[in-house]
Order: sequence, then structure tokens, then C-alpha cells
Amino acid sequence: MNTKLTTLCGFLSLGTAFALPIYNPANGHYYDIVDASMSWDAARAQAEGTSYLGHSGHLATITSDSENDFIVANFPQVTVPKELGGYMLGGYQADTSGTSAEGWAWVTGEAFSYTNWSGGEPNDFEGGPENYLSIHDYLLGANPTAAWNDGGNFSNGYIIEFSPTTVPEAGSTMLLLSMTLAGLSFARRRK
Repeated sequence: MNTKLTTLCGFLSLGTAFALPIYNPANGHYYDIVDASMSWDAARAQAEGTSYLGHSGHLATITSDSENDFIVANFPQVTVPKELGGYMLGGYQADTSGTSAEGWAWVTGEAFSYTNWSGGEPNDFEGGPENYLSIHDYLLGANPTAAWNDGGNFSNGYIIEFSPTTVPEAGSTMLLLSMTLAGLSFARRRK
């Protein structure tokens, strides 16, 4: 296993080359790649246990062509042939009662409306359900580009996306500030 431990600005990564996560100005999120063979469940737990600059980590959720292109441009290792495993994303088949193309969801609860399946995917090819999403090269080296595969519960690594945490609405912020100031005022009077 080729992993290195990095701690920087409160960020814990099992990644390569001590690189900082890469910022995507199109959506305000940061991304990193982790080269470590493990199960999808372990990758999800590790990703969700990290943060970077106050942004919570999760397995990457790709919701547009531009986001997919950003990941491919910044992490060219995702263009490995699918036979070599690919890299896990935050997509999983939550409802397996339908066809291989039904019941997909993102770990964040975002709508699973954009897809970038390789030709013939999803297909449950391995003789059983393939319930986890991975990204890999679908042209097998001709002009490497990346598309999705429904795969088993194991991969070369995973992509982490760091999303901004939800900021309370202005009214909620003022209410919290008022309550905090009132509490401080009450605490001073009790001294």
C-alpha cells in the first residue's frame, strides 16, 4: 500500500506526494485523491472523517461534465483501465431491487441526475450486483479519458471532495449572536 500520512491545517490525508487538495473555482470545493486499496465502506469512512480549511470531506460526487473534466485534468491517474480497478466515487446503489441502472444515490443526498457511464455500464458484470461507483479510463489508453463503472466493493483508491459546510441564514445567525450576548451578560451579572 502506497500511503503517506499528512497533517496540515487540520487536514488528515492518506494520499500521495504530500500535495494539498486542489480548488475548483466553478463550485468552491476542494478535491484530493487517495491511492490506497480498500473497500468502498472504508473509503467512505476515511473521507467523511477528514476536513480541509473547514470544509467537510466525503467521497466525490460528480454532478456535471465540468466537474468530471476538472477531476480528470487534475488527477490523471483516474484514467487507469477499469481492469486495474479505477478510483471510487461517492455513488452507490441504494436500492438494488431494480435494474443495474436504477436506485443510484450520492453519499451527500444530492440528486443523481448527471451520469457519465462508460459504454455498456452499469451492467452488474461480475456475476452479481456491482453497487459502487468508480471512475476509470474507458478508451483503454487510446486517448485516456474517464467515465464511470458500477463496480464491486474494492478499488485502487478514492477521490475526496471537500464541500463548504452549510452557513446559517442571516436571521439564524443574528438569533444565535443575540442568545450568546444575552448569556454573557447574564454570566457577568452573576459574578
